[in-house]
Amino acid sequence: MDIQQQIAAMTLGSPSLERPTSFSKEDFDSTPAFENKEIAFYQMKGLVFRTWLKAALEEASKMLN
Repeated sequence: MDIQQQIAAMTLGSPSLERPTSFSKEDFDSTPAFENKEIAFYQMKGLVFRTWLKAALEEASKMLN
């Protein structure tokens, strides 16, 4: 039996959302499905790609510990 490996979600922390958002729009012709001042979500063929402000991602990670 072959096991198919998949990633359903990927998160990227960035000092600014401007650069990854413009990269997604220009290179992938993808606009966010949702965005606010701290995060942008993209739906890409079964993958949810999230870009977070690095400081907000670090703060959210602290809440999990």
